[in-house]
Amino acid sequence: MNVENIACASSAAVEHWDQIDWKRCERQVARLQARVVKASQMGRRSKVKALQRLFTCSFSGKALAVARVTESKGKRPSFSRCEAVAFSVASHKMHCIINEPAVALGMAIGRPLRALKLSADETIAVGQFCLLTQPAAFSGRPRSVEFWTVEGVPNQEIGSRLNWSNPTVGEWRQRFVEHRIAGLYDELRPGRPRSVSDEQVAVLLRRTLKQKPPVGTHWTVRMAAETNRLSKSSVHRVFQLFALQPHRSKSFKLSTDPFFVEKVRDVVGLYLNPPDHALVLSVDEKSQIQALNRTQPVLPMGLGFVEGVTHDYVRNGTTPLFAGLDIASGTVLTDCKPRHRHQEFLGFLKRIDEAVPTELDVHLIVDNYATHKHAKVRTWLASRPHFHLHFTPTYSSWLNQVER
Repeated sequence: MNVENIACASSAAVEHWDQIDWKRCERQVARLQARVVKASQMGRRSKVKALQRLFTCSFSGKALAVARVTESKGKRPSFSRCEAVAFSVASHKMHCIINEPAVALGMAIGRPLRALKLSADETIAVGQFCLLTQPAAFSGRPRSVEFWTVEGVPNQEIGSRLNWSNPTVGEWRQRFVEHRIAGLYDELRPGRPRSVSDEQVAVLLRRTLKQKPPVGTHWTVRMAAETNRLSKSSVHRVFQLFALQPHRSKSFKLSTDPFFVEKVRDVVGLYLNPPDHALVLSVDEKSQIQALNRTQPVLPMGLGFVEGVTHDYVRNGTTPLFAGLDIASGTVLTDCKPRHRHQEFLGFLKRIDEAVPTELDVHLIVDNYATHKHAKVRTWLASRPHFHLHFTPTYSSWLNQVER
C-alpha cells in the first residue's frame, strides 16, 4: 500500500472533527517517528525519506498539525494559508486536513536550514573573494550561493541556476555558516606538500612574459628552469597549465586599406550571393615555379616496389602560372607564361574572354598587384563593359579563394 492509499485509509473512518481519536493519532505519529530514528541510525536513507513522506501525508500527522495551528491562535504567521479555515467551523478543519498539503500546515519536511546573514564587511569580502582567488571558470559561484541564500532563494533553485547538485550547494552554504569567510578557502589536500609555491609560479610567468632570456631570443624549458631554480618538469607543467609556448611565434599583418570593410563585403558578397547571368572567377598568379626534370628516366611502379626517381634533377628555368577558379563549379582555367608582366596578364584575360559565353558578365577577384592596374589593362577592360574587377584589401590576399 503506497502513501496515498494509507492517507486515504486513515481518513476514511473519520468524517467529523469531533470523531478524531487524538490518543490514537499521537500513538501513530510516535511509532512513525521511532521508525524514522531507527532507519536513520541504520543508514537506510531511502527508507527514511519514505517514512518522512508517509508521516507528512498521513491523516494523524495532518490532524495534529491543524490542532497545533488552532492552539497557536494565529501567532505563527507561516500558517497563513490555512489559519482562515483552521479557526473556523469543524467541517472546514476536516477539509484542511484532507486537502491541504503538508507544507501549508506547517509540517517540517527535511532538515531545517540554518539562518545565514551577512554583515556589511562580509558582503564586501564575499564579493571580492572569488574574483581575486578563484579561476575564471569558477569565479563568482560561491559568492552567488551566499548572496542568493541571504535573499531566501531555495537550494534547489540555486543549484539549477549554477548547474550544481543540491549537495554541492548545501556544502558551500554549510561551510560559510560554520566558518564564515575562512570556509570559502579550499581545504588542505592529502599527500606531499607542494614544492613550488604560488609566488614562484608568478615569478616564472612574469619573467617569461616580460623579459628576454639571457642567451638566445626565446625561452626554453631548460633555460627557464635554470634561471628560476626549478626543475624542468615543474616548468613544463606550468607552461602546459597556462598554455605558454615561448619557443613558437605566429606571423600576422594588419591591413592598412581605408576601405577594408567595403572591399571585404564586396568580395564575400560575390562568394555567398553571386549575381545572376554572371561568372565569378578568383584570379591570381603563382610566379617562380621551377621547371625541373630528372637526370634519368623514372622507374614505373610495380608489384612489391614503388616508383623510383633519381635524387638529382636538371633546372629548366622558372615559369609563372595564371589561374582562374570558378567559385560556383570549382573548375580552374590555367595558363603558363614565360614571364610575369602586364602583357601576360592581358593575354590571360583574353583567354578568359574566349572561354566565357558572350551573354554572361565576368566578375574577376584579384589582388593589388601592379600588373592588374596597368594602363593597358584598364583600357582593355573599358572596351569590354561585361568585365568587372573586384580588388581585395591590401595585405589581404587570403580573401582570394584561388589561394586557399
